[in-house]
Amino acid sequence: MDGLLVWLGDVPPFLMYLVLGVGAALENIVPPIPADTFVLLGGFLSARGSAAVGVVFFVTWTANVLSALA
Repeated sequence: MDGLLVWLGDVPPFLMYLVLGVGAALENIVPPIPADTFVLLGGFLSARGSAAVGVVFFVTWTANVLSALA
């Protein structure tokens, strides 16, 4: 688990936000995958200083809503 967190903290921000957005969107396509997990992961990365909290909120919320409308 530590390796995943280190990897996510070290990847370019675009890729990190892409992973969070795709993970949040998958909830509406594959119900057993909870979007809350990706939101919490984004919050954790924000608390560590690896991600911006506003961008995490916008990306995960937008991805979840758009995938629900599709």
